[in-house]
Amino acid sequence: MKSAALLATLLAGCGYSTGLRLEPEYESIGVEVFGNESQMRDVERDLHVALTRVVRDRVIAPLEAPSRADLVVRGDVLEVRFRPGIRTTGNQQVESGLIVRARASLWDPGAEKLVTGPVMATTQVGYTLDSPFGEQDARRRVMENLAERLVLDLMVSHGAGDDVGAPLHPPKR
Repeated sequence: MKSAALLATLLAGCGYSTGLRLEPEYESIGVEVFGNESQMRDVERDLHVALTRVVRDRVIAPLEAPSRADLVVRGDVLEVRFRPGIRTTGNQQVESGLIVRARASLWDPGAEKLVTGPVMATTQVGYTLDSPFGEQDARRRVMENLAERLVLDLMVSHGAGDDVGAPLHPPKR
C-alpha cells in the first residue's frame, strides 16, 4: 500500500501528464461548427460532436464557446461519399462503406491569426448491409476517427501545415 502511495507521489511530482497542451499564450480552446461542402446534410453536426469530445478528452485546456476561446478549431467537411462494397456471386451488395474528407486549422480569433494548419484527413469505414444500424454506426465511427486525426494533427504540428487549398482566412461562422 505504501509503495502505491509513493509511486503516485513520484508521478505527480515529476510533471508527467497525458494529453496535449496548448502553447503558453493560449489558455482555452473552442470548436466551431465546420462548414459543409459535401452533398450530405447535417454531417458537420456529427463532426462537431466528435471534435468537441476529442478536444475535451485529449487537450489539457478548458473547452470554451468559440466566441470566448483563446484558440479555435475551424474547418470544412469537404466530401462525403459511399464507396462500392462487396457483392455476392449473384451480384447482391452485402457491404458498403462511408468515406469522409475534412480540412481543419487552429486559429487565434483575437488576432485572426492562423496558428496551425490547414491539415486534411480522410477516413473510411465499412459496414454490412444486413445490420439495421450499419450505416448509422459507420457514420459515428468515421466521425470519431476523423476527429481524432484532425485534432492530433493540429496539436502536434504547431506551425504552417501543408498547403491543401484552404483559404488563408476562412470566414467566421
